Formats: sequence, structure tokens, C-alpha cells
Amino acid sequence: MRLKLTCKHCRRNIQIEGDHEISGSIECPNCSKHIEIPSNILDVDTMVGGFRIEKHLGSGSMGCVYLARQVSMDRQVALKVLPPHVTSDEEELNNFFHEVRTLAKMDHPNIVTAFEAGESNNTYFLAMTYVAGETLEEKLMREKMIDQDLAIKIAIKIGDALNYAWEKFHLLHRDLKPENIMIDEPSGEPKLLDLGISKIVGDDARKTISSDGFLVGTPYYMSPEQAQNREDLDIRSDIYSLGCTLYHLVTGEVPYSGENVMQVL
Repeated sequence: MRLKLTCKHCRRNIQIEGDHEISGSIECPNCSKHIEIPSNILDVDTMVGGFRIEKHLGSGSMGCVYLARQVSMDRQVALKVLPPHVTSDEEELNNFFHEVRTLAKMDHPNIVTAFEAGESNNTYFLAMTYVAGETLEEKLMREKMIDQDLAIKIAIKIGDALNYAWEKFHLLHRDLKPENIMIDEPSGEPKLLDLGISKIVGDDARKTISSDGFLVGTPYYMSPEQAQNREDLDIRSDIYSLGCTLYHLVTGEVPYSGENVMQVL
């Protein structure tokens, strides 16, 4: 069994494998903090609403993402399923449906959109366009760095997507990094992923530190103003993160390093 997790302390992406069901907790290889492994990962062929689970793709603080098939349309989708601790919190649940409504309004070739959300047997889910390909983080792990011309083309298209989200919806991504950009196959188009912690500027949930004390965003790519938890964030914060991402792509190194999150910030 293979699981893809995101450390809620440092936001580093982690892959773990095992011959049997994986449970309990592990130590993050980046920050050494303990990460609880989700115990509610759905089995293959489980039905959630009108969707049949085909494969677990990854897990984070806002739930698990699966490759699923929408039975009525016979098409593959990316299905986000919220964990119980989120669905039992009215504020978090409202944030989830706010995310759905915002994503559903978007129409941009470089932004992954949502098309259905709901609840089935007390399981809340969000169906999004499935992008068959690999993230820039996975590409970096394999190739170490990316050709400069290609990296610039990707950055221009993602920059246009960020500008669209800001101009049309006053929306910031707040966690832009190689892991959240996927290259679609076979078109080669970059797709902006994971708007789960994006916030409309002006919302109460704009904080750099979430209500449960965890960092919102990834320190290696975070703008100084976001790290300072300033209330006047605008698109320049995302452009800063895009610049850090571009630096990582062409050099193979993150722009800043440190022994812990605070040193990086």
C-alpha cells in the first residue's frame, strides 16, 4: 500500500509504502514532528455519492483525495473527502462549501475546477477535474531541475491563472509551490491545484496560523508579509511565491533553508 501525506507542521509532501495496511503515526523526515496517518482511508470500490473509489492519491489536513469514477458519466474525477474532525466543525464545513462555490465559478485553462459537492452517509466530498500527469515536485525529484525555457513558460501561465483568480474573485492561493502545479498529459499544460487554503481577501479565515495552530502555507515559498500574518495581502504575495517556485525549478534548490520553520521564515 502506498500513501501520500502532507505534514501539517512543515507542509512537506511525504510518500510512505508498506506491504499491508499502514496505520498509526510516522516521523516527518523534514521537521521530525509526528504525523498521524489517516485511519479512515476508503477502500477501492467504495461508493461515495455517485462516485466509485479507484485509488488513494494523497492526504492532507483537509482530507483525503482519491481517483474516482463518476458512475453516471463514466468519467474519472479527483474526489476530495473531508475527515470527521472537519465535518464536525461548522466553521470548517462552511469553509469547505465556500471553496466549492468559488472553484465552481472559475473558468481558466490553467486552474483545476470543481463541478460537484455533497454529502453521502455523513461523508462530505468534492469532485474536481482529474489531471492525469505529475506535479512539478515529482518532476523535480526525478530530474533535479527543469529547463529554464520550459520553467518560464509554466510560470507565465500560472501567473495568468493567479491574476485571473485575483481580478475576478479577489482570491489568493496562499500556498503556491511545485507540489501544487501539475503538468497535464498529453497536453503539457500546467494546472494550478489545491485551492483548499485559499481565502477571499476580507474573510476572517485569512490568518497565516490556522485555528488549530498549524501553519497556513509552505515556508520555503511564503512571502514575508504572509509570514508576518499581515491583513493587507494581495496578489503580490502569490507572485512572490511564484518567483520562489520558479527559482526552485531552474536551480533545483529552495530559495531559503533552515533547521526549522522559524529559521526559514
